Parts: sequence; structure tokens; C-alpha cells
Amino acid sequence: ILMICFSIFAAQTISAKAANITPYYNNTQTAVSAMNISDDGVMTITYRYITKTTDISNATITTYIEKRTLGLFWTRVDIGVPDNQWVDTSTSSSYVNSRTFQLSSSGTYRACISYEIIGSNGSVDTIPYELQDSY
Repeated sequence: ILMICFSIFAAQTISAKAANITPYYNNTQTAVSAMNISDDGVMTITYRYITKTTDISNATITTYIEKRTLGLFWTRVDIGVPDNQWVDTSTSSSYVNSRTFQLSSSGTYRACISYEIIGSNGSVDTIPYELQDSY
């Protein structure tokens, strides 16, 4: 019994340490997002990235919103655009933007965000983000 307990503890410790590893990106110095839902159901998502050089080919930020249903499943929210996802593009070495959306009902929501930053040499940094909030 002790061996089983110790092996479970060791596996949890290893996975906790792996979660703290920051990947090295070719083009991106930093890419961060934040999400907040106000008391009246307005979701605000902010985006920010900075590249390592001023010479990038393209940056694409794709975002969609999901709502938790039945406590287990995530359902994509209709935000009124094609594929129910926002797609923002830029060729700038730094970028700051935000999006707001009025949610139709209370619950738990998450924003699924993907940064894809392509360097002038063709290398691609793909940075996923998942943020969750409730109201």
C-alpha cells in the first residue's frame, strides 16, 4: 500500500513541475491574454504579444468562446461571426487589442485563444491560451 501511495505522489510531483516549464519560442518574446466577465455579463478578452525582432511575416490570433453545459461539456457560443470565432491578424512586432461580448445567460465560460506568430524565416510559434470565468 505504501508503494502505491508513494508512486502516486511521485507522479503528481513530476506533473506539477512539468506545468511550470516555459517553452522557448523562435519569434515571440511574450504572448498573454486575460479575460473578465462583468456583473452584467459583458465578457472582455484582452490580447498582447511582443516579438523578439521587428521583422515578422504575420501574426494570427484566433478566439472562440465556450459555455459549460451539464457541468461536464463545453459548447461553442454563437458570437455572430463565421465559424463562431474571431480571427485577428497583424504584421506588427507588438500588438494590443481587446474584444467584448455580451453573454446571454449566466454560467461558466472559457475563452480558447491561439496565437500563431510566423517569423520572416518561416518558423511558426503556436501559443495556446485557455481562460475561464463565471458570472
